[in-house]
Amino acid sequence: MRRLVAFTAFAAVAAGCSSSSTSDSDRFLHRADAICHHFGRQANAVPLPDVNTKFMLEHSKRGRAVRRALAAYDRRVSRLGEVAFGRIHRLLPPRSLRMRWKRWLVEVDAAHRAGRTMNRAVFRPELDPGGDAGVAWEAHRAAAYRLGLALGLTTCAIDVRYRQ
Repeated sequence: MRRLVAFTAFAAVAAGCSSSSTSDSDRFLHRADAICHHFGRQANAVPLPDVNTKFMLEHSKRGRAVRRALAAYDRRVSRLGEVAFGRIHRLLPPRSLRMRWKRWLVEVDAAHRAGRTMNRAVFRPELDPGGDAGVAWEAHRAAAYRLGLALGLTTCAIDVRYRQ
């Protein structure tokens, strides 16, 4: 009888411990989302230039000033993103997430490359003669968003969906 009581007490304690502890996967995903959250806060703190986009393509002093302001903004936010996703790339996922994590990173990187080409092609159309970068960008972003949600990411999945 004592053994049964001792076993029941042990089982109750073990059950309580296992339900309150987080798995390696959960901790990993939380760490990745924390990096993305920090990036989002930093990116939102970069002031968006007060420009009228109708002058963006104008070949004038005002048009050049608008393009320079937007390019400076893009460079600042891109640098922040590169630092954040550098940290994301250095994370070592638990074995159970490794393949899905790699697939997500491939899509994120492809979306980033297509987005950079698309942004540069606004002023230099020869960089994207067919205009395919925007289509590729949206396709890779949508795929990364779906993979991120399936992986269990929250902030990172949303950042991929709504940021370049």
